[in-house]
Amino acid sequence: MKDIVDLKVTQIRLYPIDVLPIAALLVEKNLAPFKDTLRFKTASGGEAKPEAVAFELLGGEFDYQGSTHLIERLTIEPRRLIFVTLGPSTVANALYDEIRKILIAADPERRLEKREPYVKVEETSCVITLEVDFRQLFAPRLLQFLEKNVQPRTSNGSATSTVLLSRFSARVSYDLTDPNLKKVGVRLVDKVVTIEPRSGTGLDEKRYFTQSPTDSETHLALLREFEKAFGSTTD
Repeated sequence: MKDIVDLKVTQIRLYPIDVLPIAALLVEKNLAPFKDTLRFKTASGGEAKPEAVAFELLGGEFDYQGSTHLIERLTIEPRRLIFVTLGPSTVANALYDEIRKILIAADPERRLEKREPYVKVEETSCVITLEVDFRQLFAPRLLQFLEKNVQPRTSNGSATSTVLLSRFSARVSYDLTDPNLKKVGVRLVDKVVTIEPRSGTGLDEKRYFTQSPTDSETHLALLREFEKAFGSTTD
């Protein structure tokens, strides 16, 4: 496992209604710190009805321990706060603390200071080199079928086709066990674990795009176990 690039973390937090100070962000002085402190280049929102209003800020920057990390987007809705940033979960957690400070300062009642989110969901993706032959993930009979049946039938007089399996993907579903979350209508949507050859690379390069509904530390741990289980050194 090596050459990790584009490590990206998405964090989603769901709050009780009226905790996130949406209306306060209609005031320019309350929205300004997002542009000044986190250097967002564009901001949109506030045109919809108050009960449906949402703000989206794009292209921000966050300074953390001597490095600057891109914030792809920040979305603030009546019940949800979502942001995507390049960097590990430690950076994302520190960024959340900064966002929270700005939102608390925008609300005279400081409601966010008094409430924790109902739930926090995290997703991680990255591009990485793994010592895994992607073809080893699939049954030999399936590979044989592709080679002997699909490939010749998709070729024609002017072109010979190449048939490659392009993705390993597993769906992750959630069944809430906390009755308090069920009472307030919290619902966790399905997520995916994905490992697929990096677009623009050959299978022999063993370069992969990966994604999972976990924090960055867990994500990389899963990839280490994946490489251990399916790597070229496996007996």
